[in-house]
Amino acid sequence: MRQCKWFKTKSSRATQRPVSLLDAKTWQDYFTPHLPLIVLVWFVGMSVFLLRLLGSLAYISYLKKHLNFPVESYWEELFADLRQRAGVRRGIELLESALVRSPVMVGYLKPVVLFPVGMINRLDPNEVEAILAHELAHILHHDHLLNLLQGIVETLFYFNPAVWWLSGKIRHEREIAADDAAIRLTGDSVGYAKTLVAVQELAFERAIRGAAFAFTGDGKGQLFHRIQHILHIKSPKNFNMEKMVGTLAVVLILLGLGYSQSNHSFSFGENGGQVKFIGKDVTGVWQGTLNGDEVCLTISRRYENGSWSNTDCYKKTDFTTLPTGTDGEFSMAQAAGKAVFTGKFEGEEGYGKFRFEPDRSFAEWLGQQGIADVDDDVLYQLFFAKTTKAYVTTLVQSGYGKVSGEDLVALSIHNVTLEKINSYNQLAKKLGDRKPDIEDVVALSIHEVTPEYAQQLESIGFKGLKMDDVMAYKIHEITPEFVKYCHEMGFPNLSAEDVLSFKIHDITTEYLADLKKAGLNKLSADEVLAMKIHEVTPETVDKFKRMGFDNISQEEILSLQIHDIEPEFLAEMDKLGFKDLSADEAMSLKIHGIDADFIQKLKDAGFENLSMDEVMSCKIHQIDGGYVAELKKAGFTDLSVDEVMNCKVHDIDAAYVAELKKAGFKDLSIDEVVSCKIHNVSPANLKGFEQLGFKNIGVEEAINLHIHEVTPAFIKKMQEKGFKDMDLEEYIHLKIQYGNKLK
Repeated sequence: MRQCKWFKTKSSRATQRPVSLLDAKTWQDYFTPHLPLIVLVWFVGMSVFLLRLLGSLAYISYLKKHLNFPVESYWEELFADLRQRAGVRRGIELLESALVRSPVMVGYLKPVVLFPVGMINRLDPNEVEAILAHELAHILHHDHLLNLLQGIVETLFYFNPAVWWLSGKIRHEREIAADDAAIRLTGDSVGYAKTLVAVQELAFERAIRGAAFAFTGDGKGQLFHRIQHILHIKSPKNFNMEKMVGTLAVVLILLGLGYSQSNHSFSFGENGGQVKFIGKDVTGVWQGTLNGDEVCLTISRRYENGSWSNTDCYKKTDFTTLPTGTDGEFSMAQAAGKAVFTGKFEGEEGYGKFRFEPDRSFAEWLGQQGIADVDDDVLYQLFFAKTTKAYVTTLVQSGYGKVSGEDLVALSIHNVTLEKINSYNQLAKKLGDRKPDIEDVVALSIHEVTPEYAQQLESIGFKGLKMDDVMAYKIHEITPEFVKYCHEMGFPNLSAEDVLSFKIHDITTEYLADLKKAGLNKLSADEVLAMKIHEVTPETVDKFKRMGFDNISQEEILSLQIHDIEPEFLAEMDKLGFKDLSADEAMSLKIHGIDADFIQKLKDAGFENLSMDEVMSCKIHQIDGGYVAELKKAGFTDLSVDEVMNCKVHDIDAAYVAELKKAGFKDLSIDEVVSCKIHNVSPANLKGFEQLGFKNIGVEEAINLHIHEVTPAFIKKMQEKGFKDMDLEEYIHLKIQYGNKLK
């Protein structure tokens, strides 16, 4: 019962006061006897977090001293220039480390920037500059010291959730501030965001507390918000749906940035590739793995516009003694030169730097064989392609001696042997085609084209093939089995082009069987292709039948699918009075862009009982509800579709009608307006007659004047000749009788 004593008072039960959790005396009565236990629990927890902090600091010290080496001089010069621009005077080392998985700044008094081994050579110089600018911003803001102090506060108040929440916010804001400073220094916010994504893709996250800052932050959530901030994307806060949409938008941006990020690994491609490396010395970094009797190496280095990397496995016996445990040197020699590696293996993993020593006598020998343009960079690539003198000799013997060093690299990389070259030449001769050149030979080797495959194509009836045809069919995996499938589908006489089209569009026996079940029989190859391209399925056919198109042809099914005729469209037309439409009528409406809104506006304008042909005519002549309403405002309230169409054809609008009325033509019929428009009757040409004394000219009279070319100038000339005191009709007769004879 001792546990409950603190609830009682010294007064009697009748006078006991109620207990309140808000009463300070209540808490004091509880904590006073339990204070030693509370302090003990706090001390144990604090000790755990203190050990965590000290462990992080020890690990940071270990990172600065172990398994790292200086970067190439190119990067040191870039870093020195950036420090000068940022105004950082203190010395900061830039190293490559085998222990980190993301670029990180460690230490405060003697800070060091660490890049994972090989990563710096796989990034663009602008990306490396962005990373270094971010880390320099932390130095300028003294964030490493603040981070250490923050770690101490977290250790002391580890039990308080508010401290952890506030601490996370502070770290996030420091990263945002560093991002802003880095963007001001580099001047490229979009490029900076791309760099964040690129590094996240290349790295595994490793949280390091204490005086260290990883470039991508503590996790993907922080990276997500940093991208939002950099690209000025507002995050909705009011509704869950808006939050989902906002999140989706930023995720798509991250994916787009990742997708648009340039692939900096060098690829030889189908035709090989020649790269010019930075600097005179051919150097780089290596990472290795021991796997039994094999050594698998990843080699990477910089070149002018990107980087080069190569991964391959070699026998241990290809190398001199491998250093284990301590730094050492080992090498591997081949015809093109020697690669000298410095570094060490710890267990099965190794890392270090390498340099390539080209054998220029091999380059001279290649020149004697007719292979031109062989410099140190070509020798470097030939080295890792394992090119031998024996291979070059066989190449020359096969008639491909007059090639460039770049061509030789491509041939070596893709293992184009003498046997392959001879087989390609024989195949070309058999097919009556030209001799394959170097590019053809490399492409044929890449796609594993063989004479046996060409013979299979001929055996299934493909005649008159050329080398390009054989390669195209190989790329698309045209096999005798597939041609047999085509026969089973009811196409025994397909051409090679048809078979290729079937394969490209993934037409299978199952697809054709489904079409036959849906009632589509006796389809030609072109019709099958069209059905597949436009995604016609049995469900499509069933949908059209349920829409009332029971006896439609195959051509109508395809047309309905192409023009996206849906049940909703027919339902809208049905509501507007167009019931039981045929397939042709539905397609005509859709083709001309006629929808429910267009028809409803015509109805609202007074055309209640339009026929299908009238609706089509209105659409063709661009007559809509707005145009009809305009004519109504001009005073024509009971127009037929033909009358409106006649007005539209002759470009009559309310403004023209207003001009005629202003000229004195009252109570005009629509036919009179059309006639005036046809004969170019306007207030401008009537004004000339008024000046001669002819007022209140009627519509018919104005039209007759225009028809017979009686102009104010004509009348004035006749008056000068003595034909005075005549009315307009007499002048018209004068013009008719004498015409141009009157001088």
